Amino acid sequence: MVAYASESPNMDLACLLAKYGANKVGYEREITSYLNQQLVQAIESNDLSRIRRLEFLGADVQNSKYVDLAVMKKTSGALRTLIELGAPVNRPYKDLLLKAFNNCAIGDCEPAYILIENGAGIFEKNSGSKNNPDHTVLSSIIHRIAFGNIPLEKGVSLIKLLIKRGYQLDISNFADNALFLTLNYMFSSSLNHLLELLHFLVQEGVDVNRKIDTHDWLGRGLSVGTYTTPLFMAIRGSVSNNRKSLDAIELLLKAGADVNQEACPYEANRKDIPKKAMRPLFYAVKLGCPKEVIDLLMESGACL
Repeated sequence: MVAYASESPNMDLACLLAKYGANKVGYEREITSYLNQQLVQAIESNDLSRIRRLEFLGADVQNSKYVDLAVMKKTSGALRTLIELGAPVNRPYKDLLLKAFNNCAIGDCEPAYILIENGAGIFEKNSGSKNNPDHTVLSSIIHRIAFGNIPLEKGVSLIKLLIKRGYQLDISNFADNALFLTLNYMFSSSLNHLLELLHFLVQEGVDVNRKIDTHDWLGRGLSVGTYTTPLFMAIRGSVSNNRKSLDAIELLLKAGADVNQEACPYEANRKDIPKKAMRPLFYAVKLGCPKEVIDLLMESGACL
């Protein structure tokens, strides 16, 4: 019967007969090939009922390659259906979730959301430099928010989902700290929505007085022993972007940033700025920051 059905236009019948015990000797490879081909087509066309039908007929929907295909094609419905049918997604960040981020260049981050929601790896780090935008899942999200690949609202939803799964936003090294990553991009991105992201992070309780080892960030020999704070980063940003910096400084101060907390920033091209601990106002004066920044710091109680 399988032989007869396999010669007819309806190969589904041959698969069904084989499923219920009909002799399929000699036709195993043909049936498997047919199911695989049909499953690929169903995933690419986001045909959810067809995916379920093929699983019933014996298609190997739990093969990880089909999850990868759904991620690549951005067929979110197919991805959810595969997961519901038992396809595993608990793979390391760089092996699966990073593929979803790399594939959301036009703003469609739904596959990434689905993967995080269903247990994809988020705590592992990508190999390579700590300055790599994709070093961690958090840096991947903030990098794509900064440059418009992920809309702010969707990016915030992704970060909230990370928090729900136990991801810590306030880590003591640069590549894992949401506040420092946001400030780092704020003054280089042409988009203006990062202040809203900064506001969200402050509401989530990130430490606005956190010290970050600059050497851990830059990895340069001369930067050994240097460290910075969110307020120092915002002050540094005023050299190139006064308006954004003023807004960021004001937000940080209102959130409890210590206007006199010392840091030892690294300024590679400024020999006039000593590599020693200094207060924010001294740093702003040495950098030649706009008068509005100096005035804001002084009004907030800053001392040299």
